[in-house]
Amino acid sequence: MEATFDRAFQREAIAFSLNFSGKKIAKLEASADPARDLSCATNRVAKDVLGFALPLAFSFEFSDDDRLHCHGVAILPDWEAETVNRFRQVLKRAGGMMHGLGAGRQVDVKVLTDLKGWNGYRMKDRDRTIARLGTSKVDYTSNALKQVAREDHDADLARQKIHRKTHSKPGSAKKPSRVSPTRQQQECASGLL
Repeated sequence: MEATFDRAFQREAIAFSLNFSGKKIAKLEASADPARDLSCATNRVAKDVLGFALPLAFSFEFSDDDRLHCHGVAILPDWEAETVNRFRQVLKRAGGMMHGLGAGRQVDVKVLTDLKGWNGYRMKDRDRTIARLGTSKVDYTSNALKQVAREDHDADLARQKIHRKTHSKPGSAKKPSRVSPTRQQQECASGLL
């Protein structure tokens, strides 16, 4: 999963934190596969709001105050305000629309600028989350993000292959042999001529 986060980072991904409604929390806690439940909801809403499934990944977390939420990354087609606002709507609807206290803080989004720090933050309460949900299915990476990672990886390999071909010496090439200078060249060098 970290490799896909790395590829998302290279694509200037958006990092997000999503808080869930009480109803959504109850559903996720009762699920044998909460990651699949949230991913299905996210994909369904994204197709409705954006017209396509998002390349995204997320991890659940139970915080110190015993609040279930998730952290993740997504690759958006652009950073226009309208696109980011529609993305926020996707997350809110998938997470169960919150009303009243805390509704304004349901979704937090920002440019992913520190991959290592974000991965550490995302994983900090992993053991507690697995124990609390009773399943290790607390992470999700979309097929769309896996495809992006594969394509980027394949493109990197192709560039490396081309670089090796253009910057390597042919195996049959011999180093030029050192030719002894002629007597005339020696005399010129010594200033006799």
